[in-house]
Amino acid sequence: MRPTQEIEEMHRVYCEGSGFDLQLTTPRMFAWEAWLDYGSKAKPPWGPSQMINTLAFLHQRIKSSDGYDKRKPACLRFVYLVENPANFEEELSLARKDWLRAQRLNRKPKFAPDKAAVCRATGRPDAPPEIEAKPAAAVMVDWKGLATAMRQQVTGGRPSAPETPDDRAQRVAVSKVIAEAISQKVIREPSNTPEKPHATEDPRLES
Repeated sequence: MRPTQEIEEMHRVYCEGSGFDLQLTTPRMFAWEAWLDYGSKAKPPWGPSQMINTLAFLHQRIKSSDGYDKRKPACLRFVYLVENPANFEEELSLARKDWLRAQRLNRKPKFAPDKAAVCRATGRPDAPPEIEAKPAAAVMVDWKGLATAMRQQVTGGRPSAPETPDDRAQRVAVSKVIAEAISQKVIREPSNTPEKPHATEDPRLES
């Protein structure tokens, strides 16, 4: 049995992407025929691009340090991806979802040209400044530094005494009382919006 050009191309793409050097034997030719027939019903039909993208996704999951959905090199085996087309179908679907998620994260919000013209006419920037994303650890460090600076400003730079167990218990008890009062609407939760003055009973007395 001689392989078709399509089967030879798919086998070459698979071996290059997986890193395996496998002979194109007769059983593997039959496996490729079944794989191509299974994938012909998909939209778009399976071909070299689908195999390349799926193998790249699996390599990424193998190298990932994230324990969730981390893969082993065995997921690249011929018997797993080609001889069982249903396995390839699932991995291809996961690869597409991962690609779409990456596109959403990398997508930058577009600023409407007409809005940019209005901002320019009023002396404002054409578009809001881009804020560089920071890892969570860096944000936590920034907040800790801000809290330390505020504490030093309140205490005049004097080191504050360490909190004793009694102080902590009292602080927790006061927080619970305030939370219970807010939930029962005994007191209102603080708001940044200033309250409007109450109207007097007689409108003629208003200034």
